[in-house]
Amino acid sequence: MSRGVEQFDATWTSISALACQQMSDVLRIQKEVTTSVYERKVQQLQQEVEGLRSENESLKSECSALKTNAKILELELQRCRSAMDAMQASTESSKRRDLNSVVSTAKQTRESLARVDNACKNLERRKELE
Repeated sequence: MSRGVEQFDATWTSISALACQQMSDVLRIQKEVTTSVYERKVQQLQQEVEGLRSENESLKSECSALKTNAKILELELQRCRSAMDAMQASTESSKRRDLNSVVSTAKQTRESLARVDNACKNLERRKELE
């Protein structure tokens, strides 16, 4: 009977060692798979970060260009406003000159009419005197 117990113990020890080895292999493989999955995920995230950095740089460059364009447009707007102000001042000055010319012409016309009227009155008086 002792021989059967020894054989059982030997078999049990062998099975236990095999089970421990298989469990160790399973844990090692699981660790390798998990590590591989995490490494791929880290690599993927690093690529995404690089893509985002590149996009960020591109957006910064585009933003800078837009700011430059905005400054150029602001200067152009100021030039247009200055030109409009100058045109308006010129137009107002021209209107004043035109108005002064009309007033002057009206005065000359009134004076001429007064002279004609006086001349007519003088002619009428002469006719009456004759």
